[in-house]
Amino acid sequence: MKICPKCSTIIQNPEAHFCYNCGEKLPAPTKRADFSHIKEKDKESNSENLQGNKENLVSKREKKQTVLTVSNISDVKKSRDDLSKKWFNFVIGINILAASFLIVTIGLYFRSIRQVYTNKISPTIEINSIEVDTDIFGEDTPSNLVLSLDFYSIVPQQPLFYIEGGNLQTILNNILNKDEIKYLEETYKTPIKELLTFTNNQFAYVKNSKKQWAIITSPASVDFFERAFSNYQKNKKEEANIITARIGKYLVFSNSQEYLNEIRSASDKTILTINKDSRFTSKVSKAPKNSLFFAYTFSDTYAKNGFLEDLRLLNMENIYADIKGIDFKSFAMIKNNNKFEIVFID
Repeated sequence: MKICPKCSTIIQNPEAHFCYNCGEKLPAPTKRADFSHIKEKDKESNSENLQGNKENLVSKREKKQTVLTVSNISDVKKSRDDLSKKWFNFVIGINILAASFLIVTIGLYFRSIRQVYTNKISPTIEINSIEVDTDIFGEDTPSNLVLSLDFYSIVPQQPLFYIEGGNLQTILNNILNKDEIKYLEETYKTPIKELLTFTNNQFAYVKNSKKQWAIITSPASVDFFERAFSNYQKNKKEEANIITARIGKYLVFSNSQEYLNEIRSASDKTILTINKDSRFTSKVSKAPKNSLFFAYTFSDTYAKNGFLEDLRLLNMENIYADIKGIDFKSFAMIKNNNKFEIVFID
């Protein structure tokens, strides 16, 4: 392309020598600059740069791989250290468990030895050197009398304790005060000693958690006792401290009308009685057939704290010290070769 120097017309033909517009002579075309040698140099430079970049890239890859290799080695080492720590903790844990198991095993072993030793020496305690007061049993008490009259069949469940003995006079003298004995004699119109001659010597003594107690016996001479009891019905007072009642075939003394009502309900089978309690019946079945005395407490706490104190009411002071401190809930007493033995019932 050329431009006319006179009229500035643009001439598209680069070979034209004159302006198509004004005829002015156009300047000769200039030669193109030869840049081939520059291009070659650029190619060489680019080739060298490309080669350098490749070398740099390879170098960087090698460095990265080196770093990765070192990092991998560090990770492996750390992993091994963690595994070692875990294994160490595992071994320590196993040792602790083994030691604990050994300690428990040794403890159970010595405990079993102690129980075996205890069982060998404590089921039956013979009191050969101490004579028990015969008033506990009564001179005429047969050896098979205790637990034979089913007193427990009218006792409501869950009393603190249940006792059977063979001398009603002893228990009444120890439980009742002088005013209460005087009240009974006035209402029955009969001295208490004479009244008791027409009752059986054997008795049951029970107490509940409300400190309400009852003594259960049975008439020996029904005709006389009915007359005496008729006098009591006429002369009794509403606010008396001691109450008696006929419940079925039994005669019951108590310090509580409420407890007498419960015993009456038990006799009528409207509430459960202790002879429906398997723990109690098990003790009764294990008691010796020739038992002269039987005692059982339903409460572990009461067995340790109050049971023996109540036994003192039965003139048992002379054996109180011998059985105090022994862990028991039930025992019976028998006579063997003119000596008394206390048999603890497990």
